[in-house]
Amino acid sequence: MTMVPFVIKLLTPARQDLYEIKQFIQQDRPLTARRVMEKILQDIMTLETLPEAGSVVYDKRLQMMGYRYWPVLDGKYIAFYVIYKSQRLVQIRRILSARQDYLPILRGK
Repeated sequence: MTMVPFVIKLLTPARQDLYEIKQFIQQDRPLTARRVMEKILQDIMTLETLPEAGSVVYDKRLQMMGYRYWPVLDGKYIAFYVIYKSQRLVQIRRILSARQDYLPILRGK
């Protein structure tokens, strides 16, 4: 029996994050930017078949909202997502630099 993969959906903030990452990289390495985007998306697609591979976030409030995280691009960025098992959906909420203080961003502060 084959497992039906989960659908990966990038919400608008995550798409905006990707755009900003690409813009930032293009400043210094325009030829690299496209490969970086492809690698980030490839890493995220792992969640199609292994949605629970990512870790639960440490923040209690975000845990209650179902947030998990998955390192992408060799840990330089982190994809934050929520799994909707009954819909077989993985909703990518944000893609942020691992160097950022991401809690205020995720909490909307």
